[in-house]
Amino acid sequence: MSNCAGNICVGGSISNIDDGEYKCRDGSSPEVHYKVISGVVGAASSVTSIQVANLLRLFRIPQVSFFSTSPELSNKQRFEYFSRTIPSDHYQVKAMVEIVKKLSWSYISIIYEESNYGIKVGGCRQVLRCVHVRLYIRSH
Repeated sequence: MSNCAGNICVGGSISNIDDGEYKCRDGSSPEVHYKVISGVVGAASSVTSIQVANLLRLFRIPQVSFFSTSPELSNKQRFEYFSRTIPSDHYQVKAMVEIVKKLSWSYISIIYEESNYGIKVGGCRQVLRCVHVRLYIRSH
């Protein structure tokens, strides 16, 4: 499932859920044989994946994302049918903190946006004592 084309792509994907084959025997009423959805690949953003995962869990349909990195999606009690092929942002932030410590930088600035990712990176100040400037940029 892609969210690039917005409503058109999502609408087409959803219409496949209720799109069955109609077969009639001896002129009787048609029987509907629904297609089975085995799983969903996507979405590319964590925000979209969270919404899709909340819907798919109701039907116990697994989801695999190739680009959703929010640590929130690691909560297996809430997202038991969600998997990803990329590490969580949690590990990226830990790596950035380790780089700063290893290089013994005494002054850093953090510029971040209003998103799950940006807020987590902006929170590095709790771990690093050398953050002197934090600049928050509001999303559109």
